[in-house]
Amino acid sequence: MTNRHLKKLSIFHGFKNMELEMFVGGSRQQVLQRGHEIFRSGQSRDTFFIILEGEVEIVKELGGMREIVTIASSGEYIAEEALFQKSSKHSHTCFVRSETASVLAIKRQIFEKFPESMRLTFILNLLPLISENFAHASTIIVTLSKIGALLGENRETVLSLGTRILSILREPTKAERGIILMIENDASHVKMRAITGFQDTAYLNNRIGLNEDFIAERIVQKGETVNIREAEYLPRTRKVRYASRSIIGVPLKVRGRQIGAIILADRKGDGGFTPNDEALISIVAHTVGIAIHNAEHFEIQEAEAELKREYVM
Repeated sequence: MTNRHLKKLSIFHGFKNMELEMFVGGSRQQVLQRGHEIFRSGQSRDTFFIILEGEVEIVKELGGMREIVTIASSGEYIAEEALFQKSSKHSHTCFVRSETASVLAIKRQIFEKFPESMRLTFILNLLPLISENFAHASTIIVTLSKIGALLGENRETVLSLGTRILSILREPTKAERGIILMIENDASHVKMRAITGFQDTAYLNNRIGLNEDFIAERIVQKGETVNIREAEYLPRTRKVRYASRSIIGVPLKVRGRQIGAIILADRKGDGGFTPNDEALISIVAHTVGIAIHNAEHFEIQEAEAELKREYVM
């Protein structure tokens, strides 16, 4: 790590070369592999981390299950509270998400030894980034509040519940279209059980073979989260007919079992879906999985009851 590398990061703007050398000398750079635990919930929070390359995920662990809270990528930072709060502890756990990640770590004890002018400049540079984090957290809270109100209502079909969930998600993510896929009985096919943003309603209830759709295959069959931005999707020869520029999708699970997927397509604006979009959709998918499963079960019960009524008549 050199002064030149630090100058590329907005958090180090305004520092002289001598001051940057102090940061270089007082920090530790590590290249970590996928799945490496950077910190764990309950551990002492005494280190500030800057992601130089790759991605990390902050997760909440409940009963062996991981729920993504946020994702940080190149140029972003995590655990800024470590610089200001003594004797605090991490409330979440952090893992390397990408194949590898290069992380710069600054201990609070080292930071406190820097001249006051350096610390003040650094904190001022942090403020816009902290504001962005608060905005993301606010978006999650508002979205989950809407989802919570929705799940508290009476029983619904997969179509009505799924359509409303997708409508809620499309607003903060700026997605043009949304789809909820559910696994069919033979497990080799999925069906579009809810859609929003499509001009052609014929997409609804389309049956898709997992071997015919690489997005559905990766999410539903392999249990992967998919986030393909414009720069990667546009040159592809292999595309899906419900996305033209970018696509993001996460698995729907109930008690660890795959039941389907939430997919959003074609984010408005440039680039594609962001890591924050991915974190938001993952949180919502974790929240609504059981409700969608129950809605499907309710439909089956209603269909069976209707058959019995017809048989009696």
